[in-house]
Amino acid sequence: HRGLEQVSLARREIAQGRKVLEEAVRDYPNTETRVQADYLLADLDLEFANDVKDETMRKRKYLDSINRFKDIILTYPDSPYAPKAQYKMALAFEKMGDIDQACEEYVRLSYTYPDSDLIAETIARLGNYFAAKGKEMEAKTNEQTEKREKEKYGVLTTNMFRTAADVFSRLSPRFPTHQLAGKTMVISGQCYYRCGEHEKAIDALDGAIKIIKDDNDLIAEAIYWKGDIYKKMGNFEKAYRQFKQLTWDYPSTKWAKFARGQLLQPDFKTIVDKDAASE
Repeated sequence: HRGLEQVSLARREIAQGRKVLEEAVRDYPNTETRVQADYLLADLDLEFANDVKDETMRKRKYLDSINRFKDIILTYPDSPYAPKAQYKMALAFEKMGDIDQACEEYVRLSYTYPDSDLIAETIARLGNYFAAKGKEMEAKTNEQTEKREKEKYGVLTTNMFRTAADVFSRLSPRFPTHQLAGKTMVISGQCYYRCGEHEKAIDALDGAIKIIKDDNDLIAEAIYWKGDIYKKMGNFEKAYRQFKQLTWDYPSTKWAKFARGQLLQPDFKTIVDKDAASE
């Protein structure tokens, strides 16, 4: 109902769900399903917070959910709900805007519950955090007028993008069949590109192309960025081959359109003429 923008109805249903769960916990406090009820109550607080418009009330609801998730982790550390609670607690901090604490909780999930299926989601969220910080530092770099300050923010930008790339690159080897495996490898390549590590960027994009299945647009994106990186490195022959392959193999994608634009640039005129003469 929230998805249908029936917010009032969604709130009433969440409240009804909370009432039922609280009654169950009260009347049957020592059953095996108690941890499940506690987890659902914490999750309902998180869901309710997502709908609250008042900032003070929203923060309070996020904190309520965080405290409930924390109690689950402490009370039922060996339960299957413990890693779920750890992940949701990190997510609540993230939604509340406390990104640094959210990252700490995501990292804690990784080393406390290393076998959890939620690790892949955690890796992706941590990578997104560092990539966002990289973009933030990049914007600040462009704002600076003094050389020393520009250099300082430039170093911070590079470090953030490198960290993001390293984090993203960990998902695919560990979870090769996860739905985010290919996408995070592509983003890893882009982040390596943005921090100037071109060879690592190409390796990451090659790795992405090998594992991506049934997503032509994502493969096309990886090929395009390979071409762009080769162009940045001054290897116009390899760049040309990537862009040309893209227009042949994935002609209907937006990346093929971008590749056609690249091939019209003066950098490739000699190679285009040579190819035309050999046909």
